[in-house]
Amino acid sequence: MSQYISANNRLDDLLLDLTYLKQPKQNNMATKTNAQILQETDGGLQLFKLLLPDLIMESGRNKVNVDSPISKGKKCISVFYWNGKYRFKDHFNQMSGDIFTLIAEIHKLHLKTEFIKVIDICEAIMNSNMANIPEEQKTRFVNNENGDELAVADTHISIPFVQKHLMGLMHYLENYPDYEIQLVDSFSIRVDNKTIYYSHDFSNPKDAYYALVIKKAQYYILFNPKTMKSYQFGAVPEFYMFGIDNIFKTVYTKNIYLRDTLVLTNKVEGVLWCEDKGIPCLALINNETSISEYFAKEILPKFNNRILLLEGFGNSSEQRSSFINNYGFTHFLLGESYLSHLFRQGDKAIEKMYDQFEQINDYEYIGLQHRVKIVTIEDEY
Repeated sequence: MSQYISANNRLDDLLLDLTYLKQPKQNNMATKTNAQILQETDGGLQLFKLLLPDLIMESGRNKVNVDSPISKGKKCISVFYWNGKYRFKDHFNQMSGDIFTLIAEIHKLHLKTEFIKVIDICEAIMNSNMANIPEEQKTRFVNNENGDELAVADTHISIPFVQKHLMGLMHYLENYPDYEIQLVDSFSIRVDNKTIYYSHDFSNPKDAYYALVIKKAQYYILFNPKTMKSYQFGAVPEFYMFGIDNIFKTVYTKNIYLRDTLVLTNKVEGVLWCEDKGIPCLALINNETSISEYFAKEILPKFNNRILLLEGFGNSSEQRSSFINNYGFTHFLLGESYLSHLFRQGDKAIEKMYDQFEQINDYEYIGLQHRVKIVTIEDEY
């Protein structure tokens, strides 16, 4: 066993075969920088979880102190997020620092003069353990009807990852989406006679898929905010369209002057964006060109102004024609080719939206301070 391995038995299985670290590298340089390691391990959190198996995180902090590998026999380690990365504190000996400090102390290395060895140990742990979320920290589902499979990370992994990476990609949202969201570990889903496979890679957080929990253990909407691709897992609930859970709350508690307006989009992100801005919205996420009789008779009649906000490629032209000709959607909002381009425009995008609402509904709006105040022209006199 390597001279750098701690005597702590709880780490023996985790840190096997690091004997090559005794051999100096030819250029005496580590492969990765500390910044790269922090980026690839969610600010060091995934390394902390591997070194501290009992660690359970909640809202950026551990729920209870766990066994310390440096103060043996004592449950005195806490982990917390601060200043862009995760840190620890050993409350027995008052030692604190980031993941590199902990690894240096475990292996009796000098943090400054032997930092390359610390980085090497981080890389060795990552290479042998970071390929997958630990099995005991995820939940697996199988759809017995079609054989689809889904695995999602448990809450204590999902919440900090979602808060950091999802909201970082969806910077156009002012508020956290009003859904339970879990990090997807893996899935295999049959789509158009082809099986789509996915496996999460912590080194590429921008490629992560997220699961919107619509009906726990039964129905999930999986989406990637970078590519705007989405899939469904499980049986779609009867009379369900994405957005229906929140549409009437949006109608009656946000912008009351949009109660007669419905936006129909073809992307998950379109619904999240509209809900964030107080705009009633539903989504077609399977390239549908029609809706159920229930929606046509029970939902659409409640909205006199029906607007399409479609990602402008693929099946969108067929969708647009169908909903204009068959369901009374009379406006194609903005004419943007890509919703991601629209979202990047920030407040300008919202102004464009309300410009069109003004034209469609004969409204005026005054000011733009996170939420737009709308008044009818008649109310001015």
